[in-house]
Amino acid sequence: MKRFFLYRLFTSAKPWFIFCISFILLYGFFFFKKMDTVFTPYNGMFAFVNAKVDKTSTVAIKLNNTIVPYTTNLWWKKDFFENAIAFYSRFMLNGKQVPLNDYINQKPLSAAQKQFLNKRLTPDSVAVRSFTRRLLLFANKKTTNSTTLEFVKYEFTFSDHRLLLTDSTSLLKINVSNGDRIN
Repeated sequence: MKRFFLYRLFTSAKPWFIFCISFILLYGFFFFKKMDTVFTPYNGMFAFVNAKVDKTSTVAIKLNNTIVPYTTNLWWKKDFFENAIAFYSRFMLNGKQVPLNDYINQKPLSAAQKQFLNKRLTPDSVAVRSFTRRLLLFANKKTTNSTTLEFVKYEFTFSDHRLLLTDSTSLLKINVSNGDRIN
């Protein structure tokens, strides 16, 4: 018994023992309720096998048929653009639905509860309409009522230690003034 980690933790650092036991109980509760993805960063450490791939892709935006450069920005601003553009294009292509909508809708809840959770936890229409305008303001780009924004997916392959563009696909076009899809 004295060799067990929790016993040694209990005898040497009671606050950390309480923290560990609380974490185990909380994790067990979420696991029992089938909500174990609450601890995604913890689970992500062990859940994926990273296979070697020779393909990658990224999403870029074109403002009035001109690519908005964001790779010259600081790393945090570049990462923000890359992630925001990729997630927003997936959101729009999925009919303005996020995965949380599907999760809430498959739960055995009343219609009023589902509506309440969807309203509180998912993006509302005002935020969706103004997102592209705010994104372009963050990129220091001016917009007008006729400004169009196109999301383009670029696919690359690694060949002979070089990165080669293999394909580009227009995902969607959006009118920046009202956030509506053009195509």
